[in-house]
Amino acid sequence: MIINKSLFFVKIVIIFLLFFQNSYSNNNVYIKYKVENDIITNLDIIKEQQYLIALNNNLKNLKENEISELAKNSIINEKIKRIELIKIFDFSKADAFLGPIFENFYKRFGFKNEKEFEQYLTSYDIKINTVKEKVKIESLWNKFIFDKFNKQVSINEDELKKRLKLQIAEKEMITEYNISEILFEIKAGDIIEKKIEDILDSIEANGFENTSNLFSISPTSKFGGKIGWVKETQLSKFIVDELKKMDIGKISTPIQSTNGYLLLKINDKREQKQEIDFENEYKKLLNKERDRQLGQFSLIYFNRIKQRVKISEN
Repeated sequence: MIINKSLFFVKIVIIFLLFFQNSYSNNNVYIKYKVENDIITNLDIIKEQQYLIALNNNLKNLKENEISELAKNSIINEKIKRIELIKIFDFSKADAFLGPIFENFYKRFGFKNEKEFEQYLTSYDIKINTVKEKVKIESLWNKFIFDKFNKQVSINEDELKKRLKLQIAEKEMITEYNISEILFEIKAGDIIEKKIEDILDSIEANGFENTSNLFSISPTSKFGGKIGWVKETQLSKFIVDELKKMDIGKISTPIQSTNGYLLLKINDKREQKQEIDFENEYKKLLNKERDRQLGQFSLIYFNRIKQRVKISEN
């Protein structure tokens, strides 16, 4: 009888603790924002912070309000894209083409295989399926933009070929640049000088990579703005002329582009003996120009649908 009473007491204590734990949890997880009918909780924002820090460890050096704001914007933008995409795509069937795209994603961060990447994510309490879903959304968005706007891309192919031939003919050695970027836009009411000053102050305080996360509207922002190695033949003459003026580690003056303003940083550079397959280089140049224009369409379209989406703060 004593044993039964003891067991009963233990059960009551366990039930009480579980109830207390659930009550505590419910009181501390609350809705922060609504994007249409999708909710974003404070826990979602914390998880997004962990995800962004996992992609760029330097972000943990930011102030709490800065990383929180970054995470909030990141998750809101993702929700907006998903709301648009589910009108068009069957998400359950999208996994079929995700494999190679996801492999390229984790290899860009230096991981050899998915298992190694998954182990790394575990240290940030992030499930790999969560990241796969994020990559899926970006992949479907890129496909959507391509399908919608590809026919509107306008490229003077003769001019591209002429430019490439001229660059190849000019020298025996060719320069390759390892560069990073911050692409920022000037919105209505912004003062360009103030925006540039804010970005440069952030670079000085937080570093180029973190500032790219905070300010850049380019897809490379998730990678700290890193573009990697690019041959000068794959860049416009204007940008090459700017890079030639700069030393390693230096940052360019703002370069106006169709998408906004561009700040470039030279991480490294090297001279390579010219062994160029013209057709291969031309295809790369053509793809780069197409991607640039599609990036412009993507930004314009996203801003347009964002204005239609109801976003509210609780």
